[in-house]
Amino acid sequence: MALDYRHTRLDRAAAAVDSWLLSQIASSLHPVRQALRELPEELRHPALHLMEGLSKVQRDDRDKTSLLAAAKRHGHKPTGLFRMAAFFIAARGILETAVGAFDNTARKGRAALGGYLEPAGKGQRPSKASFECADSRCATEASGENVGDVFGHRSPGTLHAIAPGLSGLSDGAQKTVRLAVNAQAPWINAAPHFGCSALKGVYQSCRKPNDISNMNAVQLEDYNYGRQYEWLVETVEERIRDRGFDAYQEFSLNLEGAHDEKFVNAMAIEIGLIVGKMTTDYLQVCLGGSDYHPVVALSSADPGRSVSIFAPSQQRFHQLPAAAFPWPFYLSGVDRLLGLGESKKAVQANVPFPYNFPALMGPLERAKLRLQPDSMPNLRPLRL
Repeated sequence: MALDYRHTRLDRAAAAVDSWLLSQIASSLHPVRQALRELPEELRHPALHLMEGLSKVQRDDRDKTSLLAAAKRHGHKPTGLFRMAAFFIAARGILETAVGAFDNTARKGRAALGGYLEPAGKGQRPSKASFECADSRCATEASGENVGDVFGHRSPGTLHAIAPGLSGLSDGAQKTVRLAVNAQAPWINAAPHFGCSALKGVYQSCRKPNDISNMNAVQLEDYNYGRQYEWLVETVEERIRDRGFDAYQEFSLNLEGAHDEKFVNAMAIEIGLIVGKMTTDYLQVCLGGSDYHPVVALSSADPGRSVSIFAPSQQRFHQLPAAAFPWPFYLSGVDRLLGLGESKKAVQANVPFPYNFPALMGPLERAKLRLQPDSMPNLRPLRL
């Protein structure tokens, strides 16, 4: 792929060296290029952020696995050999940190040359806004941004991004979107994740036997909280009524595990689709006739730390590989794969608007009726 670097002789020389090095590791780049070719243009920038962030998560897991294995070999004793193993793991991390520093500087250099880099003291220029689960690790880290680069709205299971009356985004979520609009953030990401403990609690409260007579005050409060989100459970039940969990294969998702595990993961997908739809609906109110159209993305992470991104125009999820580039370090991942200028073009793409997020809204309409004061479920009141 031709890379267009026309700034200085040093830049051109470094780019030539990088191009040669990249040709030597073309096999490792192939899955990343393939993933990008399958995505609509407007999702390439978010996908590359997710790929690079996923690499961070996987490297961290690799180091933990190495330390656990070394500790087991030495009987969990701080022997000299264990300390040596830990030293080599640390040395590898120091090298990767140095490479990452060069890579981050290269990315900022291109941003400065492109005229869209500002110091934090002169204003916020977040790279995205996000709706994330409070206990999510992968959805938070697998995004490629540094601290302070994101307007984030975090809540258990991403549930608080939705207004209590199911009328749309909650007040806090709306504020997050408005901040993103005011700052011209290029994309907004709804990021639920698989294996979510908050959604598991909702599912157990709504569909598992519960002996509320033996619950203490805290347990009863959790139970009542879960019952408030029965509409989400019903959304999944409606989708799987005829075809079971195979219905999610329409989105290129193969949910695995026992029935309960599949159900909770399906709830994560549904709330992501619903938040994505509500976000696009609210953006129409915020933007009016504006030319600024941020990309609304939906990403999902499973317990194995793989990340998928949803393409609304294709009505399917794309599983993303990890874009780990330990060498060369001169170019950022975006520039390596798209070329100078192409990353900016992907951010400013003329995005079809609004997207068609395929959330089933029927259960939500019925849930709105049940949420009226005269039709609330007869839940046992708290006794503190």
